Amino acid sequence: MGCGDGMNAVHFQQYFMRMEYYGIDISSASIMQAKKLQGLNVHFECYDGKKIPFEDQNFDIILVACVLHHVPHGEHEKLLSECNRVLKENGCIYIFEHNPVNPVTRKLVSDCEFDRDAVLVRRGRLVSRMKRAGFHNIKVSYIIFFPRKGFFKRALGAEKLLRWLPLGGQYYVSGQK
Repeated sequence: MGCGDGMNAVHFQQYFMRMEYYGIDISSASIMQAKKLQGLNVHFECYDGKKIPFEDQNFDIILVACVLHHVPHGEHEKLLSECNRVLKENGCIYIFEHNPVNPVTRKLVSDCEFDRDAVLVRRGRLVSRMKRAGFHNIKVSYIIFFPRKGFFKRALGAEKLLRWLPLGGQYYVSGQK
């Protein structure tokens, strides 16, 4: 959900060659760009941002990457309930968001043209909304503690040990239907 230009599909295809990927986004320009991807078992479609255009219990996994901070907070629970509706029984959702506790993240988001409308989502609020939307077995991990290049690249292995620490640049929450 919120597939943008579809480049995640290309990445996933490298690791899950037999997957079937469905991407939805509210941006018709992004969907037009995504539809140019060739040779992949992918499907893209525009949607209204409210009702996911698929039948109940249709998907094994839903990925929502850096989308919710663009959605009004009052609409999160309804959107998460829609995700729950289209997930198969025991299906999983993975939601990645920028960490508002991290001052570097706050600065980067405030300076980013794409994030002009962004209102960052606190982990605890997202977890509560997921529970109210019917998800269980909810887990949180923090990621992106170090820059990906230069001197800090050697420290990337330590990130697995730091996932509990709420200072990473992003976090992800997983849940199960």
